[in-house]
Amino acid sequence: MEENQDFLQLLEEKLRIKRADLESKVLPQLKDNLRVIGDTFHILYTYLVKKGFLKEDLYNYEQSTKLEPPSSDPIPDGEMLSELSFRLANYERVLDYMNNVWGIEIDKLDLTGIKKVLSVLDFIKWKSLGSNTTHNITRGLTMTLDKIITSNDDPMSSEVRFNSITKLNEANQKAKEFLKDISSYQREAYKFKIRALILTAVNPTEEEYNRNSRNILLSVKKEMNGVLPGEPYYRELIEEILLEDFAPDGQARREQLLKSIKTSVPPKKEVKSQKKEKKKVDKAFLLHIVPELAKAGDQLASATAKLEHNRDITAARKNSFLEVLRRLFNRKEEDIYYEVKTIDPVSGHERKIKLNYTSLIDKLHKKNQLLRSVGNTNSPAYGKLKEYSEKALMEFIENNLLDLRAFHKKMVGLDEMFKMEPDPTLRARVKGIRVEMDTLKRIYVESNKSLKEYVAQKEEQAQLKALGIEG
Repeated sequence: MEENQDFLQLLEEKLRIKRADLESKVLPQLKDNLRVIGDTFHILYTYLVKKGFLKEDLYNYEQSTKLEPPSSDPIPDGEMLSELSFRLANYERVLDYMNNVWGIEIDKLDLTGIKKVLSVLDFIKWKSLGSNTTHNITRGLTMTLDKIITSNDDPMSSEVRFNSITKLNEANQKAKEFLKDISSYQREAYKFKIRALILTAVNPTEEEYNRNSRNILLSVKKEMNGVLPGEPYYRELIEEILLEDFAPDGQARREQLLKSIKTSVPPKKEVKSQKKEKKKVDKAFLLHIVPELAKAGDQLASATAKLEHNRDITAARKNSFLEVLRRLFNRKEEDIYYEVKTIDPVSGHERKIKLNYTSLIDKLHKKNQLLRSVGNTNSPAYGKLKEYSEKALMEFIENNLLDLRAFHKKMVGLDEMFKMEPDPTLRARVKGIRVEMDTLKRIYVESNKSLKEYVAQKEEQAQLKALGIEG
């Protein structure tokens, strides 16, 4: 799939910009509308209970612990008041959990998360409120709200009913629009992950696709179980990838895909007289670098798997008898060494080195585990980092950046060496790691840039303080 590398790099960049757009513009508006839904429903529900149109739930005040709407099963007519009251009380707690506990974030709003939020929003069809609706809960709430009009208990009741329904309907529709935008991004982000981590390992060809695409799908599913355990298998999206990569109109599909990812135009530079606002450099600034740096874990995992594959298929079998004896007597296998040419990703300096392949693979596995553990901001490993001093946290980032730089040099050298395999049959089976290495370099550059910004501002603050000026 080497011919698609430029497309993958452009797609990754567009997805990065799209995510930034979503986090800065769409996500805040989505949160606002979801909070409006929660607050407005609370007011309406409380009002209906106060007026006696619903029964107060006296026995279940526990906070909801999962993002799942109450049952929408039919309610027997004789149990309408009690059962509807119970379900609406439960729904109020689910909305509170969604807004105040679950947390509305891009990473949580993956395709599965979006489906959960939509199921909560669709528990009541606000747009379909009326006597003709066939939706059980919506019909029951309609009957309850109609009592406000027929009771004539309070002149303000009809206004409360109208305003609440109007506000809930508008916020519901807007929230769904924002979720649709996020869903479009998550579909392509999912497909990009499959391309970068799975398809590069499966390495399908156009001939295989035309002969039996089902075998490719089975191979993808098997590879996902090993590389991305727990990741949902969306057959429809994986079939889209294969169409974009191998169908006769694949090029047009890829171009259309890139066009479909709408991103905002970068903001124009401020007028020179305006000062550029600097980010506050502190421990929180450093902690913000860690998740970006940790993205390197996936790239290391994918590239390591390919290097091990290349090692297995190109290894000489001249000493196979000695290997059998070594295993028979449980002797430790000797380290494998290769002579490779390395190029520093920053300076461009070239040199040949004798590389301990066995030691490198072991270090790559350990680094991948570390980065994946600190990449989850809810993990114990990340929690431990939060307890670090500012100096210790800076050193942690520096050391990992140095490791990534060293890994990049050695892995690129191995990649070039394996691609020079003299046996053409074996050479055709060698898997390249260009995509992973390009992505790894970008992660290194971005993370190092942030760290340099931190160091520069700290030095500036120290100089100002020495002059008796508070920065």
